[in-house]
Amino acid sequence: MKPATTSDSLNPGGAPEPASEPTASAQDKASQPADEQDLLAASEPEAKAKGEHIGAVVYFSSVSNNTARFIAACGFPDEGINVYRIPLRPKDAPLEVREPYVLIVPTYGGGNIQKALLPQIRKFLNGHKNRSFIRGVISSGNRNFATAFCAAGDIISRNVTSRSCTILSCLAPRTINVKCVKAFATSSLTRRKSKPRKTNKIRSNLRFR
Repeated sequence: MKPATTSDSLNPGGAPEPASEPTASAQDKASQPADEQDLLAASEPEAKAKGEHIGAVVYFSSVSNNTARFIAACGFPDEGINVYRIPLRPKDAPLEVREPYVLIVPTYGGGNIQKALLPQIRKFLNGHKNRSFIRGVISSGNRNFATAFCAAGDIISRNVTSRSCTILSCLAPRTINVKCVKAFATSSLTRRKSKPRKTNKIRSNLRFR
């Protein structure tokens, strides 16, 4: 006797079985607006805001962790500010920020403006959506860099797409006034708490080089 096929045994008569229904999670995801789906792709902050949330601070720190220690001393979460760190290693997952933020970066290059921004910072800012949420830049530097003093902040402020971006130049992290930095970050985030600005079509094609 010829053995019954799988389709005969499960569906007498050999009629094709109806296609399986999409899972609830797949249906939910497909029905979500594009903006909500984008928010789901956002990275988790390194430190979460406490109390009323007003925005975020994004920073980069090298292996020395000088900037990281300064960020910790600022106590941004207590001011309602999320804290994100730009990944140090190329193999790390990229940082995706979907809320207004102030960027805090040191100036590198030893006085060479072409090397003022490290590749990790460029990579983060070359993400069109990352760049659209920037509200201010705080750059630190060394006065021995002469004309390249805090050049990282100058480069970023010239190229970002948000016209609301302002810049604060400081000395090396260990000499920065914590109170001054916190005041600048808070004012930059509360000045424009509305929706992120639409990117200018011309400026959106700029790349940090």
